[in-house]
Amino acid sequence: MREEIINSIVQTGEIKDVCQNVAKNSGLAQDLYNEVILIFCEMPSEKLIKVYNSGYFKFYAVRIVLNTFNSNTSPFSRKYKHFEKKQEISGDTYQQENEYEHEKDEKIGWIESEMEKLSWYEARLFREYLDAGSCRKLSAKTGIPFQSIWKTVSEVRKKLKEQMS
Repeated sequence: MREEIINSIVQTGEIKDVCQNVAKNSGLAQDLYNEVILIFCEMPSEKLIKVYNSGYFKFYAVRIVLNTFNSNTSPFSRKYKHFEKKQEISGDTYQQENEYEHEKDEKIGWIESEMEKLSWYEARLFREYLDAGSCRKLSAKTGIPFQSIWKTVSEVRKKLKEQMS
């Protein structure tokens, strides 16, 4: 029975198609297919027969293909994936990130200077809002009603936007 199941798996070619779709651009489709067939060959007979006869064999086989290909700890990964080409990062990327950080720092500095012009309550509440991440969290933390926080934060944001334009 075991040999018949494995022959059926190989002859239908469905698993080979799945392997080709999963590993389409990596050039590892045939190696993935061989590894998956090896997994089925090494599987205990009782388990293979049970899975094959249960009606969810295709789902099981696709999960094996995906897990084998995507896992960094699978035997397939250890054998084949370390030969894949790595993409180099150019120095331009680092320079673009630094420019972005510079612009971001300028905006943060501007916001800080504009917040000094606000009342102490608005400035403090807005800073707390930024730390908390939401009006609801700040309301739970401070006990100040949500509507009050939301109104103050909205007004501060509106003032900052108007000053920025």
